Amino acid sequence: MSPLAEHSSETDPLEFFLLGRRIRQGLSKCTQAAEARTGGDVFYLWLQTEPVEGAPTLTSDEWLNIVDEAASLGVNWLVVTLGSLCGERTEIVELCRWAHSTHGMVVCLHTRAGQISTHERQLLRELPPASTFLLVDPERVDDFSDLLDEGVRVCSANPAPSATDGETCEYPHRMIFVDSRGRLYTCGMVSGERDFFLGSVLDGSLDAIMHNPQLPHSVASTDPEAHTRCSGCPPLVAKHLCHK
Repeated sequence: MSPLAEHSSETDPLEFFLLGRRIRQGLSKCTQAAEARTGGDVFYLWLQTEPVEGAPTLTSDEWLNIVDEAASLGVNWLVVTLGSLCGERTEIVELCRWAHSTHGMVVCLHTRAGQISTHERQLLRELPPASTFLLVDPERVDDFSDLLDEGVRVCSANPAPSATDGETCEYPHRMIFVDSRGRLYTCGMVSGERDFFLGSVLDGSLDAIMHNPQLPHSVASTDPEAHTRCSGCPPLVAKHLCHK
């Protein structure tokens, strides 16, 4: 059964993706729910794969290691932001296949450029449609009508653009964001900002970073352009999809 099929109206939208892959066997459902409410689990992995000019990018093995380590923390929702390059990115195809086949993750390809490569299109066709999504700007959904006709689930990458405006977003404490250099930030909205830099996957474990209370795990959404940069946000997308 797919993660989406197990949703009920009484399930916390941020918790139901854990169903089918509980990471703490032996604990009661009551204990699991309590831990989720207090931020004891990480649900989402957000990877920004577009290279940064002049900086080395992660190798295919390093991407796979990130997926493995995130899975060990309870992650079962992966968003891969593709950027503007549409060449042959075999490492992206490999990590998506690995995330699904090895860890049973929901896989989302997220494009800001309004286009994807031939290899990425084929990947979307190959992965199970019940747990695979293409996330695009709302006004670009119709540009992928051919994939829609083939059964690929094409969805808005920004279904709730004002969800965190003027408030402190607490989603990041359940989310891991990593850019193409292996640098971690509180979330994609503040990628590249020094005040929200958490460290590097090359220098420490994801577990230590996500459970370090001295690091920033929330973001005050005061920037008027913040909703644009929230495009692809895994918790916002998941919350929207589980209510559809």
